[in-house]
Amino acid sequence: MSAMMSSQVDGRKLRQAIMMVVINQTIVGIPFMYLSFIVMKWRGCSFGRELPTFHWVVFEVMIFTLVEELLFYYSHR
Repeated sequence: MSAMMSSQVDGRKLRQAIMMVVINQTIVGIPFMYLSFIVMKWRGCSFGRELPTFHWVVFEVMIFTLVEELLFYYSHR
């Protein structure tokens, strides 16, 4: 147990991990965010101050959970 506590983080691997995060956030994240914005506008999202109804939020959470569970299941088979 004490051997695990005193282990050091490899600086090279840490830099690689940080670079991977930066690449994912910029090269992948920004275009995906822009495309998501376009799709949301296409679906009729108003981006105003009015909140959706409680029933609509519950419906979207149920659909999101169903899709996430299916994709997780089939991607880990």
